[in-house]
Amino acid sequence: MLQVENEFGSYDRSTTKKCDSNYTNTLRDTYQRLLGPNTVLFTTDGNGHNYFRCGRIGNVFATIDFGIMNQTNVQKAFSLLRQYQPTGPLVCT
Repeated sequence: MLQVENEFGSYDRSTTKKCDSNYTNTLRDTYQRLLGPNTVLFTTDGNGHNYFRCGRIGNVFATIDFGIMNQTNVQKAFSLLRQYQPTGPLVCT
């Protein structure tokens, strides 16, 4: 497994409001080319829709970061993750 990006959805977009999918797709494609098809690529983003809006990369396994563990509703967080990744294991990174 290789993490493609770390909380890219948290990046401040206050001036552009745009997600840079060219950047994230280039990372994904480069890692796939260099590491081969058997490598599981993943991302991690914070516990909120705004984080996943730009942090999610197509054809890359998504995981979630709970933040402060004792202040997180784990079931609610995984429910959010399911909205962006309907199948596969639920993983907190």
